Amino acid sequence: DLTSIQTYGFRGEALASISHVAHVAITTRTTDSQCAYKAHYCDGKLTSPKPGVGCEPRPCAGNQGTQITVEDTFYNIPIRRQALRGASEEYAKIVDMISKYAVHNSGEIGRAV
Repeated sequence: DLTSIQTYGFRGEALASISHVAHVAITTRTTDSQCAYKAHYCDGKLTSPKPGVGCEPRPCAGNQGTQITVEDTFYNIPIRRQALRGASEEYAKIVDMISKYAVHNSGEIGRAV
């Protein structure tokens, strides 16, 4: 039921779309794994993190769970990138949105749901 949702979980379906318009790195480590694994995506495909290195996920240090890093959003769509404002204006919009979620959910901070 939508009225009882207590988290803002990420919907994985969006990753495919995001990987077509940004550089994406995913680092993940399971509970029973000795290390994390990191993979890089560009133009919707698994890619090498740098020239001369294979594109398969590589072992690395990492905490349990999954971390998704999105960089260079709209790097390959110049007209969309032009619509973005300056870095400080975009940052201010992000802070404003996160602050609103934080205020709305202030009772949830520091408590596992």
